[in-house]
Amino acid sequence: MANENRKPWYKDLRYWAIIATVVAAIISSSIWIPNNHPPDFSIAIDPMHGAVQQGGVITTAITIKGIQGYEYPVSLSSTGQPSGVVVTFVPPIGGPTPSYTSTVTINVDSSVPAGVYTTIIKGTGADGKEHSCNYILTVNPMPVTPTPTPTPVAAPPPTIILIIDTMDSTSGWKTYKDDKGSSINIQSILGRTDNAIEIFYDLKEWGWIGISKKINPEILSEKKGIKFFYKGSGEPNTIEFKLVYGDVGGTTFGVLWNRATVADNWVSIEVPYSHFDCWWPEDNCLRYGNKLDLKNVRKIEFAISNKPEDGDVYGSGKVIIDDIQGIMP
Repeated sequence: MANENRKPWYKDLRYWAIIATVVAAIISSSIWIPNNHPPDFSIAIDPMHGAVQQGGVITTAITIKGIQGYEYPVSLSSTGQPSGVVVTFVPPIGGPTPSYTSTVTINVDSSVPAGVYTTIIKGTGADGKEHSCNYILTVNPMPVTPTPTPTPVAAPPPTIILIIDTMDSTSGWKTYKDDKGSSINIQSILGRTDNAIEIFYDLKEWGWIGISKKINPEILSEKKGIKFFYKGSGEPNTIEFKLVYGDVGGTTFGVLWNRATVADNWVSIEVPYSHFDCWWPEDNCLRYGNKLDLKNVRKIEFAISNKPEDGDVYGSGKVIIDDIQGIMP
């Protein structure tokens, strides 16, 4: 007769004890299948050959093969490459897989000689063995950038100063004055560049004084005018600059500046030939049509005059004149 009070087997602790004993035996005897199979580990690089120039970088694919369920710590290095080549392995991100593809980056220093080298990429698998593959690396010389030929730059044309008279000496300069009792004296003194001519005068009312020098008219040609420098002190009076013909009557063309003699610093005056008016004799001016012809000029003159109607004040003073130059067109 069956025992109706008998427990189901799974509630019997004796059965569980037997099961625990069997499991322990299996674990202790290393019969866990994955551990009984050595890892299938390999390294492969594709492509097997690459080229880079000195100082360059090349990146190529690397494939690591293994067995699912294992993680393989892979330390990559290289041998056989020239000094200056650095190989860097970039491991994959994520869990273990039977195989994975990552990259190897090869940096080539600019000092590495050009040539063909065998770089050996190595790795140690979970089986404890070292695996490797060869990578042929061609190092090309760095391109030489030709030194550009500098474009010639035209030098700016030199500033041409055409000196008519340096005024360094009183030689050749003659003085003249009115018959009203005005006086004049000239001397060479230190000027703005070298020497200059100082005109010391004492003017009577409506009086005038001047200096004059003969010139060759060719010195005035191919220019558009005349430039000179001056400074002065004393009573304010008029400065006159004249070009005088060598004809009968000494036809005179001139320009004037009222109350201009007082100037503490050097003043530059430029006078285009077109600014000269014919002053006298009146008949000659009419004959020439009040038009300056440089070929007829034989003298240049400076005068200082007192013109009360224009605000001048007669009396003593001095004017220093330096560097009479031609103005280029």
